[in-house]
Amino acid sequence: MGWQLIWRRLQTSSRWRSRFFRGTIAFLICLTSHRSFALANRRTVCPLQAVGSVGSDAEAATKFALGVEMLMESAAKMSSQGEHEKALGALASAEELLEAAGSPDNLAAGYFMQRGATFAHLKRFGETLQEFGRARDIFKKHNDMKNPEIVTVSGNMAIAASAIGRRKDAMLFFNEASEILDALGDDQMKAYILSSMGAACVGAGAFEQGFSHMKQAQKALLKAGLGDTPEGALLLSQMGSILYQMAIYSQASLHFDFARDRYFKNGDLVQTVWMWYLSNLSSFRGWLWDTEQSLYQ
Repeated sequence: MGWQLIWRRLQTSSRWRSRFFRGTIAFLICLTSHRSFALANRRTVCPLQAVGSVGSDAEAATKFALGVEMLMESAAKMSSQGEHEKALGALASAEELLEAAGSPDNLAAGYFMQRGATFAHLKRFGETLQEFGRARDIFKKHNDMKNPEIVTVSGNMAIAASAIGRRKDAMLFFNEASEILDALGDDQMKAYILSSMGAACVGAGAFEQGFSHMKQAQKALLKAGLGDTPEGALLLSQMGSILYQMAIYSQASLHFDFARDRYFKNGDLVQTVWMWYLSNLSSFRGWLWDTEQSLYQ
């Protein structure tokens, strides 16, 4: 069994699809949150008055804005059903209405975030980065970089930048999100971003950088008191998989053992057995590797 099969098996495990980690590139934002963002605009005090119109013009702008929200909700539903290309089509129509409504910033930011998340589902990470960047520009325009929404924006930008090899940019965006998370004391979300950045790096072939992010994620998870949870077990198994890919078999086996212990504590016997198998596989591959090296010396 090659490392690809190990990684694929980890990706398809039931725990991998848990609330905390949802995939190799586990983006922070879910489409339902975008829908909530759009609906929140209706509760904002006169959000569209910034257009500067009165009378019939203001009424028209309001109708256009409501049309944008309806199309965003429709796109969110399509994405939840895996129809991401159709969702992009709905969002393209929404963009026309957004312009007709005068592109009020609060609505435009939510639109760009949802469009960015849709591109992420399609693994079009350059466009993901661009769309979240447009939302980020709106926050900067209003000098609102301490807004908790920046965690969503900058966190996603960090992950997308990791996926396309822009490591320095990824850390810049992560640090933006981290500053707010530190103030909120949310180490769990920090671990979530870091682990996703790590998985993105692995997907791009940068194993050492990916492992470094995973190690930081583990520290954040331990700080949050969640080291022995299923999430902690999953993170250790991911780290073991990366080490296996890097042919550091003894360390891979050790991480799989740590993950096995945590899965056992949480009553997950299927994953416990799977980690036992991966640990023994890693040890065997390590023995083969050492034997081959001794033969050629």
